Amino acid sequence: DLEDEIDLEFEGDSPYFFNMNFKTMPMVFHGNGPSKLFLNVIGNYIPGQWNKELGCEDCWRDSIDFADFPTRPRVTLAVFIEDATPFMDEFFEKLVSLEYDKSAIDVVIHNAADYHSKQVDEFSEYWGDENLRDLYETYRSIKILDADTPEVDARNEALDLCTANKCDYLFVVDSVAHLDNPNTLKLLIEQNRDIVAPMLIRPYSAWSNFWGSLSKDGFYARSLDYMQLVNNERRGLWNVPYFSACYLISGNLIRDPE
Repeated sequence: DLEDEIDLEFEGDSPYFFNMNFKTMPMVFHGNGPSKLFLNVIGNYIPGQWNKELGCEDCWRDSIDFADFPTRPRVTLAVFIEDATPFMDEFFEKLVSLEYDKSAIDVVIHNAADYHSKQVDEFSEYWGDENLRDLYETYRSIKILDADTPEVDARNEALDLCTANKCDYLFVVDSVAHLDNPNTLKLLIEQNRDIVAPMLIRPYSAWSNFWGSLSKDGFYARSLDYMQLVNNERRGLWNVPYFSACYLISGNLIRDPE
């Protein structure tokens, strides 16, 4: 297994990879088959991607300043409540608190948990009533999908609605994701990537919303830097094979996946 043979080490602040079998520092990496996934980890550090002093040197490549947009990008906010979830009132409060022009956001909600129907209805009635826009800022629109729609179909429908709305971005937030930073949406847009996600964690545990690596069977595997990322010891923009719960997709990618 390639990951058992290669170790990430540092010379001063600069990272390098050490081949433990041959006691060498490879200058060229080549992968075939599943080993290509490990190249994603390697590419997060070299050449010149990350170091201890400057952190992520590649994070701001092609990034954009939100203030430079002539008009607010149009966002479809897709909310998925697939199971009864604790702290749903706080979840909705944090969505509402996102620092973003609500008139540029179309909301679509799939609620498969009857327990939360009242909360969803109250949210929709209060924040989607266009007759109240003179009193407070409301969303451009709110659509509630049929509760009986299978989750995979609901997620595909959100993609279709994003396309129909000519959205610039699709912002997916599952009910288990609490966004404590009100600037989350703006910060993700500024990264200017086709797909990007914030790292979400559960305090005092190793759980997060991403996988650092994949096993040979295509399931979770812990990457050599996973704990450093989760413990906030290394900050940056990381190429990972899987994430969930919250992510931003460019509308251009949805309309032209090729």
